[in-house]
Amino acid sequence: MERTLLSAAVEVDLDLDLALALACGLTFALACGLVLVLVLACGPRPLQNKSKSTPKSKAADKSVRPTQAWEKNNRVILTRGEGVHPLATESCVNNRRRKPKMPFRVLIIGGTGQVGAAVVRALVAEASCAEVVMVNRKAIPLTSNHRLRQVILDTAAAQFPEEVTKLALSMVALGDPVYGASCVGVGKGSRKWSEQELKALEIGVVGGFARGCHAGGVAQFALLSAVGSTPKSRIRYARVMGLKEETVQGVGFKSLAIFRPGIIAGNAHTPGYVAWLGRLIPGKFGTIEQDDIGRAFVAEFASNSAPNGVVYLDNAAMKKRSRGLP
Repeated sequence: MERTLLSAAVEVDLDLDLALALACGLTFALACGLVLVLVLACGPRPLQNKSKSTPKSKAADKSVRPTQAWEKNNRVILTRGEGVHPLATESCVNNRRRKPKMPFRVLIIGGTGQVGAAVVRALVAEASCAEVVMVNRKAIPLTSNHRLRQVILDTAAAQFPEEVTKLALSMVALGDPVYGASCVGVGKGSRKWSEQELKALEIGVVGGFARGCHAGGVAQFALLSAVGSTPKSRIRYARVMGLKEETVQGVGFKSLAIFRPGIIAGNAHTPGYVAWLGRLIPGKFGTIEQDDIGRAFVAEFASNSAPNGVVYLDNAAMKKRSRGLP
């Protein structure tokens, strides 16, 4: 079961067995839903307590009414029920405003891919992100934004880690915290690659980038991986992803967040029917929106409170971070 779902998540090339399994899952889910509807419609209703409750005083009644707030002519009025709260002032709302976030910069590789592009878009949309620097092999057209730029480097060159170090040092010198991110991934075309070719990219290039970031003063790093990744997996792609995670962990970042999405919706490599069927699969092997992954990356950086050590984020954790981002 794990192998079938993992193949759908990372290589998105479902075979007939998985399609049939998902169809069976859909049938089962619909049957359960029908039973639930019948139970709710025909089941016994709870008895209502018709006894008269003791009347409460007006003061007590006001104490349990929900507090409401709105702005009017730049002045905030707080009310309880129909009465005006005596302490209603502008400071009430000023105290509730969120503290400004600390500016930060991100050095990212793999920002031209499907998920990487979603991460870059989310970073540019985040006001506290002062700069996004993309490390690319080839120049690409960029949106007109002074906070976004690209640096062209030969990722296959022996001096690639040293070039990344120089770039990271130049960013750190500006004074803001600098975070590293890798969204490198082959996606659907991974089956056409040999295991050595996959390792050269996922372990060699990503590992070199991570080492360069660390040597340049980057203490926090975010890594895109895949659900079920482990160096001991019998599935080639999951095994290579596990080795990549192991390599980056060995670099020694103070804080490392590893993102392990399941089936990625909104991705050009994911057929629409696969993403739809994946929504019927609960847990980490199910579907997650590509934009939720991008926002989760941003939330990891913008929080300024990432824990030390390694943290793994599955679908549920990424969705929670995405929802928590303003």
